Amino acid sequence: MRPGWAVGRAERSLLVESEIRAAGLDLTANDADISSLDPDVLLETFRANLVGMFLVTKHGLPTMLDQGAGSIVNMASVSGMAGESSLSAYGMSKASVIHFTKQVAVQYGKQGIRCNAIAPAFVNTRNNKQYASQEFADVYLRHMVSTSGAEPQNIADVVVFLSSDEAALVNGHVIPVDGGITEVSPIVADVRELGGHTA
Repeated sequence: MRPGWAVGRAERSLLVESEIRAAGLDLTANDADISSLDPDVLLETFRANLVGMFLVTKHGLPTMLDQGAGSIVNMASVSGMAGESSLSAYGMSKASVIHFTKQVAVQYGKQGIRCNAIAPAFVNTRNNKQYASQEFADVYLRHMVSTSGAEPQNIADVVVFLSSDEAALVNGHVIPVDGGITEVSPIVADVRELGGHTA
């Protein structure tokens, strides 16, 4: 095991806090294309986004199994659902979160545990407002089919639903909260700017 990957009890609480803060597209400095990606950035990104989530789940499962019920909601991203021109480490880590979610659902669903993931696009979090340019945010909004981008409350509302009895039969799914960005043709934004469909 690589030094630094073993996480103690004190660090676990920090990992829980970091997962809560990570809702939305939390940009990682130096997360570039594959050929120039620093392996340490890749490892640290997986450590934050996947290993932290794994540890929180691993240590929460015994209590849920004892009570015969539980709902786990993981934070994925649309970056984990399709390839991108950058954010390589981030996207790969979030793709792993999606598969991890399905593994937990399959392995523990019959024991009363549900595990789902939310995949936001750009969310107006404090981190994004601080580190992402408005031009970057506008790129996401341009390709959405919604009238506005996501606020943290939009993500929280879906977490509440997935954690509730109303979602009792929702298990192993990835729910995009992305303004429809993953469900449209790549040329929709361009066609829209041309004034609609052309002959």
